[in-house]
Amino acid sequence: MLESEQHRVRTIVLGLIGGIITFLLLFTFVGYLLGHALWDRGQQTPSWAIVPPTPTRAVTPLPPNQPTPTPTGKFSIGEKIRIVAQSRVRLRATPGYRDKLPDDVLTTMASGSNLIVLSGPELVDGLTWWKVNYEGTEGWVAESTSNGVQLLGK
Repeated sequence: MLESEQHRVRTIVLGLIGGIITFLLLFTFVGYLLGHALWDRGQQTPSWAIVPPTPTRAVTPLPPNQPTPTPTGKFSIGEKIRIVAQSRVRLRATPGYRDKLPDDVLTTMASGSNLIVLSGPELVDGLTWWKVNYEGTEGWVAESTSNGVQLLGK
């Protein structure tokens, strides 16, 4: 082999080796950059890695709903009662006073007004409610206020 051919072969081999080394270094560097660019913060694995699912905690079932205690009644169905409060009392379409629309109040009743008990008692919004008939209008009235002021009596 001639010296010029040896030189050419040596140049080609060294060029190939240099190209392979350059390719490997570049591939490693790009992989390093991509790995850090795709890494999710707070996780130990990159976002592109296949990760087994995280085990979940067993769900503990809640105890069954406890029934609302039925209040004991001072009055009985069909009994005639009256407003004993010194101020006017609201007759409502539904029992309860929290989060009600204005049209829930059917009318107001003056002290001494006569009522007939239709049903009840029901415990709503922490108060005892009775369904009554007031001058032909049926509605709900609380037995007392949240402050304990008695509204109804015999």
